Amino acid sequence: MGLQAAKLKVGIIGCGNISGIYLKNCRVLPGLQLVACADVLPERAEAKAREHGINALSVDALLESKEI
Repeated sequence: MGLQAAKLKVGIIGCGNISGIYLKNCRVLPGLQLVACADVLPERAEAKAREHGINALSVDALLESKEI
């Protein structure tokens, strides 16, 4: 029975056009766990969060998070 390494919890800042590929790729990297996204426009972060089943935060909240 082997030990499973803890995953690095990450958040993405910036939910514009290019963010989709970053959000998608975080899911397939075995050492990462995508937990949140943020944007200066809260509605963009909320839309991406719903799409990817993660939390939407303000930029400041994401940067201050102890979880990420």
